Amino acid sequence: MNIEDILTKKLITLIDDLRFAGYNIGATQYIAAQDLVLALAARGELPSDLSELRMLLAPILCHSPQEQAEFDTYFDKWVGQFQQVEIVVETETHIDNSGNNIRDLNLSGLVVSIFKNIRLWKWTVLIIVLLSGIYWVNTTYFPKDEEVPKPTQPSNITQPVQPNIDETVQPVQPALENEEVIQLPDVPVIPAVWDKLPPAEFLLLVPLLWFLWWWYRIQLFLTRQSTKEPPDVKNLPVQAIENTFFKSVSLARTSQQLRKHISVPANFLDVDATVAKTIQAGWFTPITGTIKIRPEYLALIDRTTFNDHQTQLVNSLINQIVADEVSVIRYYFDTVPRRLYPDLSGFGNLTGLKPVPLTLSELAQHYPNHRLLIFSDGNGLVNPITGQVVNWIEQFSWSQKALLTLESPEQWGYQEQILAGADFLILPANEAGLQGLVGQTDIWQPTDSGEFPEYLQERPRRWLEHHAPDAAVLTELLEQVRDFLGEKGNYWFSACAIYPELRWQLTLYLGEQLGLLTEERLGLLARLPWFRYGYMPDWLRERLIWDLSLEQEKAIRLSLQDLLLTAQDKPRSDFELQIVTKFPSLIKRLFGAKSKPLRDYVFLSFVGDRLAVKVPKMMRELIEPSNLLRLPSYLTVGLFVVFLVVVEASYNRLQFEPKGWNQVDLLPVKPAKEVKIEVFQDRLKDGGLGPKMVWIPAGSFRMGDIQGGGYDNEKPVHEVNIDYQFAMGQFEVTVEEYLRFAEATGGNFPEWLEEGNQYNIKTGTDDYYKKLGTALTDENHPIVGISWDNAVAYTKWLSKQTGREYRLPSEAEWEYAARAGTETKYWWGDDIGKNNANCSDDYCGDKFEYTSSIGSFKVNQFGLYDTAGNIWEWCADGWHDNYKNAPIDGSVWKKDNEYRVLRGGSWYTYDNSVRAAYRDGPFRVSRDYIYGFRVVGLFLLF
Repeated sequence: MNIEDILTKKLITLIDDLRFAGYNIGATQYIAAQDLVLALAARGELPSDLSELRMLLAPILCHSPQEQAEFDTYFDKWVGQFQQVEIVVETETHIDNSGNNIRDLNLSGLVVSIFKNIRLWKWTVLIIVLLSGIYWVNTTYFPKDEEVPKPTQPSNITQPVQPNIDETVQPVQPALENEEVIQLPDVPVIPAVWDKLPPAEFLLLVPLLWFLWWWYRIQLFLTRQSTKEPPDVKNLPVQAIENTFFKSVSLARTSQQLRKHISVPANFLDVDATVAKTIQAGWFTPITGTIKIRPEYLALIDRTTFNDHQTQLVNSLINQIVADEVSVIRYYFDTVPRRLYPDLSGFGNLTGLKPVPLTLSELAQHYPNHRLLIFSDGNGLVNPITGQVVNWIEQFSWSQKALLTLESPEQWGYQEQILAGADFLILPANEAGLQGLVGQTDIWQPTDSGEFPEYLQERPRRWLEHHAPDAAVLTELLEQVRDFLGEKGNYWFSACAIYPELRWQLTLYLGEQLGLLTEERLGLLARLPWFRYGYMPDWLRERLIWDLSLEQEKAIRLSLQDLLLTAQDKPRSDFELQIVTKFPSLIKRLFGAKSKPLRDYVFLSFVGDRLAVKVPKMMRELIEPSNLLRLPSYLTVGLFVVFLVVVEASYNRLQFEPKGWNQVDLLPVKPAKEVKIEVFQDRLKDGGLGPKMVWIPAGSFRMGDIQGGGYDNEKPVHEVNIDYQFAMGQFEVTVEEYLRFAEATGGNFPEWLEEGNQYNIKTGTDDYYKKLGTALTDENHPIVGISWDNAVAYTKWLSKQTGREYRLPSEAEWEYAARAGTETKYWWGDDIGKNNANCSDDYCGDKFEYTSSIGSFKVNQFGLYDTAGNIWEWCADGWHDNYKNAPIDGSVWKKDNEYRVLRGGSWYTYDNSVRAAYRDGPFRVSRDYIYGFRVVGLFLLF
């Protein structure tokens, strides 16, 4: 055979086979391998036995031990195509990247599996612990002496008077200096009724009868619950849905165009062309040759979580063209494509590989000749403040780059326009988009979907929180979603709310079973934040299920039960449902890591509601309910036996004739633990820092005029239960923090900086603000001259800058945080005192003529400054004349009027106005040199 044949045909065939097998091979490896063959041929060292090329090509084409181990198979297959070449087949040894033999690894895994299934040792440990506890109780608390000895009393504690047998006298509690003393209960006398106890054998029938009744009534459900410790999880493989997307004939033709060979420069000399060019030019002009290779594609995919439906949909499209032999290398990023993680899905569990992120520059060095495809909505490529492309856009150094988005083309707007101006080809992320990539068409078919919901566009993560929005807001949100999805798409959306978990295969299954599955509807569904983050809060699930008709809900639940039943057939499927059969063991819960965040699991539970899915009877044994059902009975019987032993021991060994009161040491008790103050700041997208925040713990308090003497609008006093933790600004928003927002957005300036305003400190005619002087412009003073609308605009900007939800506090949240666990007029007491707050000088005795800089006074128990005085603070609530029918859960109390709530008083007001209960309600557009605000944040903690 000649060198040309090896170079242009046979060697390319080998490299193509390796690349489609998952090897990390690009144009560089193509050229290097061909240069090697040319160099050997030029020196006359090309081996007659092509098997000798094995050791020379392997270092070029292999990048991991696993690839090296599998290279022999592909190489021998390639060599076998040549009849005249003798093939030497070496023994195949499969190893992983850690050097372990796979057979040994499987053996060790088998041993671990067997050990995990041995449950006898658990019961052995439990029995030993119970017996040890019984022995310790008997020997420690029930000595065999005839009389129980009295404990020794400290010399500094006065002995209480001994009462008569028939009298009840409380022991005198001594006063210990600087310590709070707890009064222990009297030691009771065991009555003679113990003589009439029934036999222990009869008492054992009680838990037995209870257990039989409980067994009769038992029902199993799948419910979602939270835990900090990983529980025992059983993976149930259920029937997967075959992916029928993107399998059209037109896509096959598109794939053919995508893999069409292209010519690239090579490193060898084209002799004929060089001679011709030299003769033409009159001097030596070298001309290099070209080789034909298949184009390769680098896909950067936006992925928020591993359950991101949008990513799964994109991967379905890519998998289909890869099946048609198009070379695609995948990397993932979260919103902003600056750190990209490789796709390791094809490496299995044996390699032990961990995804090592690469920067864009590093990626460009690895794959300089690839065609770049970015699957994203493009939000991470546009600066949300300036509205222009990000300043690092030049790092996309690829000559051919395209952005493929799930947003329908008829809704493309300014963002797509400026990205197109940055040399990105904008395409829809579907089959039509790939056709446009190869120049087959640029006409997109319009869709029937409505506009993307405005609520979801502004703050997508807000709707993932456990705290439900107001009913009116939720109704409006679901109306927008229904308009976007259409009736059938909305039905599919509601169907996904019944199972406690969102999974890609589960979404496909429900769509197919209900006759709703289309590529267009799935694309719309995948854009919703719940499907992007793979999580749907229970408040949304309840509302969606409530909106279903009984027939629809029944059809969905029957479909889910049919899916669960496929687990008993043991289908060969990668789709597994994780179901928790047991809570974490007691040892794990006692000694496990306490810093792990809460995570929701799907539990096999005995309590069902409308958010639960009933487990079919035929699959219960697959989830091992027998052990689960016996566990409560074992624990009940075991605890009851311990109780009987203790009672019997006390009955036999304690004296029944009272000989006086047993005196017990009085132990000092530490004061209640103070709230730990944790201060943090979110980083803004422009590089700055947000306001300093502190965590406010959950709790209850009495809201309103507790002391009496207040105003009618502070009544009636009512208890509020805030059952969630939230963050609150440690200080009022400062001049520096607010002006950063105003300058970035070009609007919402305070009254004293607003152009054309008569109060402008530079150009205005009124000196209303000018007299404040440096107190107005000092960056560490609170911002003033702000309306309620200005404050709300700041919170929205801050939310976009940080990616987390900020807002104004509700009135209940504000008073709860301002009181900090107290019920006095001010958090430090009922007397205003001197220099405790910044209010009118005649009352507070402070040194400040106007506003004071942040942190000038003492901090309250929750870590907040200036909740009394300095400036009035806007709250989110509408003004109500009193607290009748006020919410008791800390939520915002809205009202359709133009008045909003102010709390806290200011430097200008008297002492009564800085009470924690005092409230005011001016117009929402009012601005004054005593009006400011602070923010709260409701952040995801999982």
